[in-house]
Amino acid sequence: QQRWVADTSPLKVIEKSRRTGITWAEASDNVLTAASSAPAGGMNVYYIAYNQDMTVEYIQACAMWARAFNYAASEIEEGFWEE
Repeated sequence: QQRWVADTSPLKVIEKSRRTGITWAEASDNVLTAASSAPAGGMNVYYIAYNQDMTVEYIQACAMWARAFNYAASEIEEGFWEE
């Protein structure tokens, strides 16, 4: 998971299997990418799944990471998002 998130390649490919944590890691990486400024490598992030349940689960994971990062940033008095 750490190597996956640390990889900044424009295209990353992995053999997906169940219960490896790659979806969880990718959700955290996507939140950081979407929240970063464009000069810092930020951009829109898209997710496509073969069914709606998987998509909802992924969005929920991203929301959890966004809340966690926002909480961590607020502890050092830095907002994750402008309010």
